[in-house]
Amino acid sequence: MDNSGNVSTAVIGVGGFLGVGKKDVAVPFKDLKVVSRDNKDWLVLNQTKEDLKMAPAYD
Repeated sequence: MDNSGNVSTAVIGVGGFLGVGKKDVAVPFKDLKVVSRDNKDWLVLNQTKEDLKMAPAYD
């Protein structure tokens, strides 16, 4: 959250299998979009799995 109390970053878990080898990466919250499909809302990000795997780990 920023100093104004607005969400600025989302932390997403990427990679791994059953939790092994997974890492968390931070993405700008503004890059997430809400998409409706099958009467459900989904958060989507315009990045590939490879992009996320190459991103630095969030601590």
